[in-house]
This record gives sequence, structure tokens and C-alpha cells, in this order.
Amino acid sequence: MKQSEGLGRVVEIFIGVHNISSPQRLKDIAKIVFGTSVVKGLVITKPAGLAAQSALPEVMAWAYKLSRTVLVFPTLQDAIDLLAPSSTYIISRVPRGELPDVLNVLDNLSSLDRVLFVVHGEESNFSRDDLARGTVVCFKSFSQPIGPVAEVSILVHELVRRFSQSRT
Repeated sequence: MKQSEGLGRVVEIFIGVHNISSPQRLKDIAKIVFGTSVVKGLVITKPAGLAAQSALPEVMAWAYKLSRTVLVFPTLQDAIDLLAPSSTYIISRVPRGELPDVLNVLDNLSSLDRVLFVVHGEESNFSRDDLARGTVVCFKSFSQPIGPVAEVSILVHELVRRFSQSRT
């Protein structure tokens, strides 16, 4: 599996979804993440309800068939502790002026070994404790929250665009 290459280095990029309960939302996010080799794996933290009961087994089966990585953890901190990313970016739904734009952060990934981007799986925002677990970023292009599927779609699209340009 190809990983994201920048300046001759391989960057392992993981996309995380935290506290998800919607089975369809989890399946949609998995399809996006599994659709490219730029992202090494999908990290699911604190899955709940039907997402945990029905969608997670289906996502795990897709991952196996596609030779993709899915990691499931009870907490966001567990994922960070075990993955040990060089940087963890928490994508906030509250676009405050002082927060960096997630798209600007992508320009600096080539100097890192492993990166974890995390979106909240529901329409709400992260707790204060979870926001403190990484660098908080947001999508400044949007004045209203766009939801986790849209966030992952834009993020993966930009990762593919930027890393495929660096290979040419």
C-alpha cells in the first residue's frame, strides 16, 4: 500500500472518527477513507449505538476485503497513546478566529512521520478534554458546521490532491 510521500519521506496518515453512533455515517466515512491509498487507516474511537453494533462489523469486513486498516479504541486518548502520532489534529466544529485552518496544516505534513486527524462523529463538538488532546483546527471556509462526512471528504480530497502533486 502506498503511503503519502512528501519530499522523499513517507507520512502515515490516519483519519479518526470519535463518538459515532450513526451506522450510515460510519459506513460513508469508511468508504471515503478506503477509497484512497494516501490514508493509511481509519481510527474509530468510542463507537456507540447502532454504529458499534451493526456498522462496525460491516466496516471491518470491508477493510479486510480491501486490505485496509481499521483500528477501534474505547477512548481518543487510547488511540493517541497506541498510535503515537507525531501530531494529532482535532477538527473543531466551532470556527473561531484564532484556530488554524485545517487546510493550511496540510502544507506541513511532509516533516512528520505519523499524523492523526480526528472528526467528531456526531453533529456536536468535542468535549474540552478531547480538544486538549491535540492541535485544534477548523474548516475556516464554512461559517456553519458541515458534519463529519463532509469534513472527511474535504480532508481526504485535499490530502490526495496535495500528495499526488508532490509525487509528479
